[in-house]
Amino acid sequence: MGGMVTTGSSESASLCASAPLEAWSQLCIVGLGLIGGSLACALRARLPGLRLVGIEREQSLHNPLLASLVDEVIAEQDEAAVQRAFHGSELICVATPVATIAGWLERALAQGSVVTDCGSSKRTISAAALASGHAARFVPGHPMAGAGADRSALTAGLFEGRPWVLCPEQCQPEALAAVARLVTLIGARPVRMTAAAHDRAVAVTSHAPRLVASVLMALGEQQQALEAAGPAFERITRGAGGSLEMWRDVLDSNADEVARALRLLIGELEQCASELEQGRVERNLAALAAGERAREAFDAKRRSAG
Repeated sequence: MGGMVTTGSSESASLCASAPLEAWSQLCIVGLGLIGGSLACALRARLPGLRLVGIEREQSLHNPLLASLVDEVIAEQDEAAVQRAFHGSELICVATPVATIAGWLERALAQGSVVTDCGSSKRTISAAALASGHAARFVPGHPMAGAGADRSALTAGLFEGRPWVLCPEQCQPEALAAVARLVTLIGARPVRMTAAAHDRAVAVTSHAPRLVASVLMALGEQQQALEAAGPAFERITRGAGGSLEMWRDVLDSNADEVARALRLLIGELEQCASELEQGRVERNLAALAAGERAREAFDAKRRSAG
């Protein structure tokens, strides 16, 4: 068991968080899909002495891949085993679908460990932690990696060079420091935002683009245009589709910000279309130029951060 986590007190969590990662004895990952499984791979490569416990749905327990990722896999229905794993872990990471994270937080935070999550929206999850009364030990997180792929794509290098957003509005500095060290250890870049700023940002950079790619892909099929599809179409529609279960949760939890992002995009495109209907192209060319400048600046910033 993790010797520093013996009670549900915030003091024990602070002591745990202040310990070097190499001194941790156990880390628990709830959900061993692409994100949780890749996190396990990355930790196994960098902290081979750390005991890893995974919690999964019963129907997934016999997947031989899971046994190679962690030291022990527990069925989520085995409440006694789950509580033992939580109580014995310095840190618990919840990497389940957004709709189930709040329920897991209530169980995990009751054990005194530092807890983080990987959900792709943050406001509802942060509110659930606050309602639990243990928000000081919860560090909301979101690794910007994965692109909706399944477990077959998991890899220890999934997070290298990628932003990992942390929303530490309510947590202890010690809890934030522990999660930030962990994120840095596996090669990601901790980025701090408020939960509201995160949800607004990912609506523009992740959620709306997935819908746009999907709509454009379907439009290409409807217009019988796919025979003429080239690299530009392939690039912009690469993110089309995705798990309907996962995306229902994402869209439900961030509906207002996704709608806002789509309205802004539609407004810009409407002006471009209106100009073209009038036989002019200046605004469209300006949009291309602005996009190019923004892309160059983005790439330069990412290179310098790496």
